[in-house]
Amino acid sequence: MAKVLVIEDEAIVASLIMRLLTKADIAADEVNDLAGAREKLITPDDYAAIILDRQLPDGDGIELLHELQKHPTLKQVPVIFNTALERPEEVRQGVDAGAYWYLTKPIDPKMMLSVVKAAMEHYLLAREASKNLNRALRTNQFLLEGKYRIHTVEEARQMAEGLSLLCPDPDRAWLGLSEMLLNAVEHGNLKITYDDKTRLMLAGEYQDEIQRRQKDPRLMQAYVDVEVVRKADFTRITITDQGDGFDWQNYLEFSVERALDPHGRGIAMTRQASFDRVEYVGCGNTVVLTMEKKI
Repeated sequence: MAKVLVIEDEAIVASLIMRLLTKADIAADEVNDLAGAREKLITPDDYAAIILDRQLPDGDGIELLHELQKHPTLKQVPVIFNTALERPEEVRQGVDAGAYWYLTKPIDPKMMLSVVKAAMEHYLLAREASKNLNRALRTNQFLLEGKYRIHTVEEARQMAEGLSLLCPDPDRAWLGLSEMLLNAVEHGNLKITYDDKTRLMLAGEYQDEIQRRQKDPRLMQAYVDVEVVRKADFTRITITDQGDGFDWQNYLEFSVERALDPHGRGIAMTRQASFDRVEYVGCGNTVVLTMEKKI
């Protein structure tokens, strides 16, 4: 069973987090320093998310994050900072170090649960996708050009797995493809705005709203077109939805202002950790992803 590791030295804060997780039926372990965390993390498959304080008795939690980023397995586990360090430069430091999210004290229960659930879902989907990629028969390895069309969130997830096999680094490609394809369906075709998603996630209603909109006769016929071109030294994937586009320039980099929202980092993560080039066209309803083959 997937669990959360809570690393927090303030007894009252740790107790509050553990009660929130227990009430939400999320299993968790609690430790109060970096040494205890390192001991718990010896078995990496146990944890689907880590809630990490920065000011701990034996060091800054960011030290542990740097260690996790170098670990072949633990680097995949989302780390959520929960700390009193909230100056813009401190938030930027945590985000740049690779934190999945950065929350500040005092705890906002709705925000905490929303981010934890999203982080765990992201990790479990990524782990399952990795297993599927490792088992897949690469019968499409000979494909040079292809066109696809999808409609739903589930199809977007399936397409991300399939398309990643056409890229030089499938595991790395899956991250960006899943983010960009889901964005195309959810924000493009289903017209869920940034503010809509924030509100729905905090209310625990986001997935229900997606299902409702996918059944809406006005929206259910919308589709996302995907084109793939494979060359000897790169793979290029173009994703086009039928939405009105968006102000994509504001999402290319991690934003300190959005760091405290429960979402909004997918495009920046795709640029930083997945594809070598992420290029939007026109109003933003078309994105071109390019991954180069490393020699």
